[in-house]
Amino acid sequence: MNKSIRNGNGNGVIDLEDSYLAEYRRRRPKYSDFCEEIKRILEKSLEEKRVRNHSIDARAKSIESFQGKLAKKKDDGSPKYTEPFQQITDLAGVRVIAYTLDEVEEISAFVDDNFIIMEKRDVGEERIERGEFGYQSIHYLVKMTEERLALPDYKAFQGLICEIQIRTVLQHAWAEMEHDIQYKGSQNIPASVKRKFLSLAGLLEIADREFSSIQREDKSLKQDVLSDLQKDLTRDEISRNTAGDGDHSTHTEAGSGAQVRALLAKGRIKDAIEIYDEKITREPMSYTLYVGRARAHFLLGNSDRALIDLDKAEQLQPHNPVTSSLRSKIKEGSLSAERRSGLSEANELMKNGDTALLDGRPEEAYSLYSDGQSEGASWPFSTIKMAMAGIAAGDLDGASLHLDELRIHPGTPMEINIAALKAVLSALREHDQFAEAIERLRELKEAKSDFNLGMSPVSLLEKLDGEKYWGGRASQVQKVFECLK
Repeated sequence: MNKSIRNGNGNGVIDLEDSYLAEYRRRRPKYSDFCEEIKRILEKSLEEKRVRNHSIDARAKSIESFQGKLAKKKDDGSPKYTEPFQQITDLAGVRVIAYTLDEVEEISAFVDDNFIIMEKRDVGEERIERGEFGYQSIHYLVKMTEERLALPDYKAFQGLICEIQIRTVLQHAWAEMEHDIQYKGSQNIPASVKRKFLSLAGLLEIADREFSSIQREDKSLKQDVLSDLQKDLTRDEISRNTAGDGDHSTHTEAGSGAQVRALLAKGRIKDAIEIYDEKITREPMSYTLYVGRARAHFLLGNSDRALIDLDKAEQLQPHNPVTSSLRSKIKEGSLSAERRSGLSEANELMKNGDTALLDGRPEEAYSLYSDGQSEGASWPFSTIKMAMAGIAAGDLDGASLHLDELRIHPGTPMEINIAALKAVLSALREHDQFAEAIERLRELKEAKSDFNLGMSPVSLLEKLDGEKYWGGRASQVQKVFECLK
């Protein structure tokens, strides 16, 4: 029997379930708007972060499903949900289907950082702990942050909870199949079917892990190719700058190489290829342009076009090791094709780079640092030295790109090194934020009193001729070094 109450006039009985159902009909449009907004936030943010996903779906619980929840009873026959709008937490739901387990982790990290987490469950792990089998999925119950709710467009969602489910395509396939078969408990499953389910569960988990492994290898390979391409473009830009009058105190107008570099940093590979197309039309015998476009085509996922460009590059410069190395990477699909000659040679290249920088040859220094990194030198230190060579050569945009590649670990000398070089860039660009950059650097230095400028790679820049390299900004740049002493 449905629970009921007397109406306010005492003239009859109102069915409580009907009352809740009527109220949900009234509220459902708000829940629908709520989960659609959660979906929009996820779509926009994941696109900006370049985190792939197969699909993102949003839905408010249907009237029929809500009615079914209301009808559920406890063992004693009493209603399971006495306060349904507080107890039923999936009235608004969003489901994110990712391709791999790594992407599930990235999406989960975004949810952790951008919503108030009321509950987080790993459904797959819970089932394993209970000795059961079934689909795997990460389930969240979230609210919008106070910062969002303070905005006019979000005020209406105060107090609302959304369920967010995150799973891979294979996990989703399992969930849909399980739901379609409609077995409600493992005790009802015939032994033969249960064995098949268990075997399939293991196969799907292996497949998910292998897909993640393949994706990591592909990502690592493409990052390596992108890094090589960016370094070549920066080397060309430095060469263009150093061919000028030697005054690097002003930021010169970017050439086409710098334009390509900026487009690549934004992920606009198609636009970068268009610039290569135009340049190759004008310079059809340029080896470096074909190699650059080959790398860009590979980053876009077009290996066939990349290999065609490499064939042309090979005709222009037969037996060039750069061409053969890139061809091997593309065909093998692995970094194992890259030649590494050993740490001793890498260290020698880095030392020679320091000498070239101090002797006033930043273009040569950049090439030596780049080669040292390729041979296995410390990636963070070789990257920061390439940034310094770019600064010395007047390629401030290229230096900024290198600094942006570095991960900042709070409380470390490297954090101070990065902050110092960003302050130098701010000084040379005459940014309004220079005073703020200096203050930030001073705070970091005071927090780490044992920082030694003499042990820092930044000390190389201090030894350069300020008037020659920094011109009218020499006094501002000097303030950066004073902060480090």
